[in-house]
Amino acid sequence: MFEFWLFVHIVATVVAFGPTYTFPAIAALARKNPKHAPFAAEITDLIEVRYVWPFVVLAGISGVAMIVVGDIPTFDIPWLYISIIIYAVAVVFSALVQTPNSRKMVRLAVQAAEAQQTEGAPTGPPPELEALGKKLQLGGMFLAVSSLIVFYLMIIQPDF
Repeated sequence: MFEFWLFVHIVATVVAFGPTYTFPAIAALARKNPKHAPFAAEITDLIEVRYVWPFVVLAGISGVAMIVVGDIPTFDIPWLYISIIIYAVAVVFSALVQTPNSRKMVRLAVQAAEAQQTEGAPTGPPPELEALGKKLQLGGMFLAVSSLIVFYLMIIQPDF
């Protein structure tokens, strides 16, 4: 049964985190061509809602299942409990900061595009949109580094 949960855990991790590494490229394209900013914001949000969040939760559940089924002494294994703490912090940060900011980015990008269409003359993105983009970028970097640290700890399983 442990092998089943390990398989689920690995697949969930790949599906959850893999697409998030495309977000900087999507954002860069939106900055390059602002008329596509609403689509970029919407597709990023859609990926988060449909793929990232469900599989992040599944990765956590399958991780707990491996601990239970494998009767693993979690607090005797430093790389494991450090990984769990980093995962928990990243999930809370994502739920309370990154996801709400992403939703706000969709609203602002759509509003800016609609205002540009009705007002006619092309203008740059509103300052609030740029500031929010920077917050999302910093949050994304925090989450990327967090996930890489957890990947390292889970794969290498270093002795401390």
